[in-house]
Amino acid sequence: MDADAAVALVRQALARWRVDFGDATLIAPAREEDRAAFEKVATTLGLALVFVAMDALQARKDDVLTQSPRVLAMFGVGSVAEALALAGAGAGSRLLGPRLATERLTCAIARAAEQGETA
Repeated sequence: MDADAAVALVRQALARWRVDFGDATLIAPAREEDRAAFEKVATTLGLALVFVAMDALQARKDDVLTQSPRVLAMFGVGSVAEALALAGAGAGSRLLGPRLATERLTCAIARAAEQGETA
């Protein structure tokens, strides 16, 4: 994963939905191969970082807005980024909108039932 490109995408998503960096937490998949890159993104942006197990995405699969057939076949959810944001934000959370995507990265923001956002 390109950490610099991810930083730019997270900044774009936070700006799009007018989310203050101080209110956000970076939620990332608990996959060892991307851990260092997500740690760099969180450090660069000054965000707390929480890793979520991929199996936790299934609990929020019906709440995602984007339905990518390729991603659905690979991971069992229509959007990994949206499901991660929702899983990280907890029960009752909702997406602020569909995920933003580049050729290689996606980012979604969910609002926790109790205010704050996750990216």
